[in-house]
Amino acid sequence: MMIFLLFNYCGTGKPDPSLNAQYLNYLKRKCRWSSDYVDLDATTPRTFDAEYYSNLPKKMGLLSTDEKLYTDPRTAPLVNALGDQPSLFFY
Repeated sequence: MMIFLLFNYCGTGKPDPSLNAQYLNYLKRKCRWSSDYVDLDATTPRTFDAEYYSNLPKKMGLLSTDEKLYTDPRTAPLVNALGDQPSLFFY
């Protein structure tokens, strides 16, 4: 499914326009090889922290469901709170 977001979003032949351009290039490089995996959090992949939530407003969500967390008015306040106040993540 990820390959469609990178190369053929909704049959357009183009990548998902909602992705951050630098993050898109990173994902394209990582997804060249089917044996590579991509971390959910590109900035602190080996640390258990709230950085995932800080990345969503920057359009750096790996999955389409990640984007929906940030754009849905029901969950956006939670994403913003966890991104702005990382201590809430560990509460």
